[in-house]
Amino acid sequence: MAKRDAAVGPVAIFQSTYIGDDRWQPMWNTIQAGKQPFKYIDHLEIAFADINATDPDNAFLYYPDGVSDRVTKTIAEAKKEKPNIRIVAQMNYTSYLAPLIADSTKSQARLDVFAKSIPPLLKHYGLAGIDFDWESVPHKMTDADSSYLFSKTRGYLKDNDIPFMSITPDTLQALDIDVVNDLFDAVIAQSYDRVYYIDDFITAGIESSKLYCGIDSEAETPPDLTPYTDKVKQYNLPGLYAWRIDNDDTDTKRNVPRYTTTTAMWTYSRGTPPAPPLYP
Repeated sequence: MAKRDAAVGPVAIFQSTYIGDDRWQPMWNTIQAGKQPFKYIDHLEIAFADINATDPDNAFLYYPDGVSDRVTKTIAEAKKEKPNIRIVAQMNYTSYLAPLIADSTKSQARLDVFAKSIPPLLKHYGLAGIDFDWESVPHKMTDADSSYLFSKTRGYLKDNDIPFMSITPDTLQALDIDVVNDLFDAVIAQSYDRVYYIDDFITAGIESSKLYCGIDSEAETPPDLTPYTDKVKQYNLPGLYAWRIDNDDTDTKRNVPRYTTTTAMWTYSRGTPPAPPLYP
C-alpha cells in the first residue's frame, strides 16, 4: 500500500478507545501480554466523557466512577508506550445536550456553565483537549447554540492552556461552517463505509487541512483502507481516524483484537508495519 508523496510527510493517525463496558478488556489483555497498540498512533481519544444534565442549570462533563480507573490506566499506558502521544477526552453524543437548549431563554447561560466544566475534567486526567462527538443532534439545536458552545469552550480551554479541540460529526446539522473552521483544530468525518462524506464536507466548506477521514475498525470484516487513503491523497488530508482501537478486528475465540486496521493505517502512514506485529 503506497503512502503519499514523501515531500508531504506521513499522515497523522488518530484513534479512539471505548472504555464504557467490558469490550475494553480484550485490548488490555493484549497489553498485559506485551503488545503495544498505542505506540502506533499519534492521537488517542478516550470515549466517552459523559454529559450530566440532570440539573440543566449546572450541567457538567465527567467520566463515571465505574470507568474512571480505566481512563487513568489507559492514559498511563499510552504515555508509556509513546511519550509524545496526544490524548483527549471524547464527549458523548450531542443528544445529551438537549436539556440545556430546551428553553431558548436559558440556553446560553446553561451552555456556558457546561463549557466551563470541561477544562477541570481535562486537567484532572492530564488530557490535551476535547472532542465533540457530533451525532444524534437535538432538533432544537441551532447554529447559534452550537457556535456559542464552541466559542465558550475554546475560550475556557485557552484560559487553562489546553491546546486542542476537535469535532467528530456524522452530520453538519446545526453547524456554522465558518465557526467550525475557525475554532476547531480537526474535523473528523464519520465517513465509515461512506467515504462520500469527505466530498460532502469539502463541498460544504470544511477546510481540507483540518479534515480527517474516519474508518470503522469494529466492523465484522476489516475494512479495505484504499477508499479512505484515496481520499487522503485526493484532498491532501492531514490524517486518518479509526473508531476504535480496542475493538479492531476482534478474534472472538481468543478474545483479543487483531489490530488489523491499526496495522494497515500505520503501514500506510509510516511505510513500515508495527514491529513486532501486534497480532498474534
